[in-house]
Formats: sequence, C-alpha cells, structure tokens
Amino acid sequence: MTSDTAARTLLRDNEVFASLFNTVFFDGEEVIDYKTLVSYENDQLVLIDHQDIKRRRDIVKKARWDELARYDDMKKELDAQLAEAKIKVAVEAEIKAKAEFVLKLFKSKYLNEETKWLEDLTEYQYDQIFKKLIEDASLEEIKKIIGD
Repeated sequence: MTSDTAARTLLRDNEVFASLFNTVFFDGEEVIDYKTLVSYENDQLVLIDHQDIKRRRDIVKKARWDELARYDDMKKELDAQLAEAKIKVAVEAEIKAKAEFVLKLFKSKYLNEETKWLEDLTEYQYDQIFKKLIEDASLEEIKKIIGD
C-alpha cells in the first residue's frame, strides 16, 4: 500500500477527516462536525491506448446544509454582539461629550474653581449639573449632586 493510498483510506473516515482539519486549520476547535460530512466519489475513467484506466482524484467532502445553518446562527450572534458593542461605544461617546460640555460650561461660570471632581460622573449627574449651571445655581448646590 502506497502512502497516497494509506492517506486516502484514512481521510475517507469522516471522524479522522474532521479531527485533522479542525486541528490543522482551527487550532483544535470543533468547527467541522464529522456527523455532518457527506463524501463524494471523485474517481475518473481515462482511456489510454484503448484501455480503461481508473484514476483516483482527491477526496471530496461537504457539510450538509444544517451545518451551514449553524454557522449562520453563529454569524447572527456575532452580528448582535457587534451591534451591542457599537451601541455601548455610542453611549460612552455621548456621555463623554456631555462631560466635556458640562466641564466647559462650568469653567466659563466658575473660572478659578477646581474641576477634578467633575470627572467620571454618571450621565444622570452630568445632566443634573448642566441643569444647575443653566439655572445659575450656587457652587454648593452643584456639588450636592455628587455628594461632595
């Protein structure tokens, strides 16, 4: 038995095929499920000098459609996670923009006051401080918002 024949025989086994490809291409993660593989014969007959010669080709395996549905579900889950991450980034950007605006407004009203206490507040606190600044509230009233 030649090494080519031995390899071909070994790779016809769906479990061996899936294990090999999962190990080599997907770092051992079970991406290819051996139960979903379908084998296709890929032999050819060739006529040479009036003799039929059977020529063996590479092994062909395909996953059934239900396996593709699994990957579609995985893609949908990843898309949902990406959308959630984008929303989170947008919310964080909005809070940062509010913080910067409140800080600028505060500095315009209280030129010589320390602003360190205005960092890392919640969105609600920035909204409340903004309202107090618009109402020309005292510094003490504004600081009550964060319990300072």
